[in-house]
Amino acid sequence: VSVVHFKRRSNIQCEQISPFVDTLCVRYPSLNFLR
Repeated sequence: VSVVHFKRRSNIQCEQISPFVDTLCVRYPSLNFLR
């Protein structure tokens, strides 16, 4: 399974969710997280 995280630096909501995605990366190492 792969999870793709698209973000724009100018978008505050994208920046706010980034720490959550980082947490998911650590919690689920068997998934592929792409940015």
